[in-house]
Amino acid sequence: MAGGKGQISDELRDKIAPLIPEHKTRHPPCTRRKRVDNRAAMNAIFFVPSTACQWNALNATGIGSSASAPRRFRERRDAGVFGRFWQNRAG
Repeated sequence: MAGGKGQISDELRDKIAPLIPEHKTRHPPCTRRKRVDNRAAMNAIFFVPSTACQWNALNATGIGSSASAPRRFRERRDAGVFGRFWQNRAG
């Protein structure tokens, strides 16, 4: 990771950002917390495998939420974001 502690590089963010589908909120905005921004979520997602940190330990690191990060990972995995990212890198 290029930036500071747990920060993905601008270059990596710029390659992944177009692959992330737009989020469609299912709840009225007043009923829940504000959604973690995409960059912060990606920082946490890439931090976990690069450090062998467990999802449930993320809160203690200050990198991200131990609830939001794995949820966002699953959303992106299910949407094929990581598969398309690796295909683009290989091709």
